[in-house]
Order: sequence, then structure tokens, then C-alpha cells
Amino acid sequence: GMIFVEKALSMMDKGYAAIIIQNSAGSGNAVEYNKSILTHSTLPASVRMPIDLFVGKSSVQTHIYVFRIARRIKKMTL
Repeated sequence: GMIFVEKALSMMDKGYAAIIIQNSAGSGNAVEYNKSILTHSTLPASVRMPIDLFVGKSSVQTHIYVFRIARRIKKMTL
């Protein structure tokens, strides 16, 4: 999941993005993707959704992650 998030956010220069994702997507092997995301984005909000939100389809815990993308332009010093 975080591979998709990192790729999508890396295509943005500025703005906000809201992503619905499974709770466990940010753990385990995703740690490196999370670090990469946080080099150009902040996570001002994380909304935990009810476990029964997708009754009949799935019973996974989901979150809505709201990212603020603000690329920092590095200035060269001479």
C-alpha cells in the first residue's frame, strides 16, 4: 500500500492528498517508503475508520491519511 502512496505523492509538487488505506500498510517493510514520503510531505491528519465500515466486503481496520505536499527547493550556495 505505501508503495502506491509514495509513488502518487512523489508526482505532486504541492497540495493535499487524502488516501484510504489498510491500517497495517505503514508497518513492516513499508518503513523505508514512509521515510521517503516524509522527506517531502507531512501527515497533518490520520482518521481511524470504524472496523465495520465495509461490512459484507471486508473487516479490515482502515485509516484516512491526509498528506500535505510541499517540495522544498534546495538553494545552492556559492
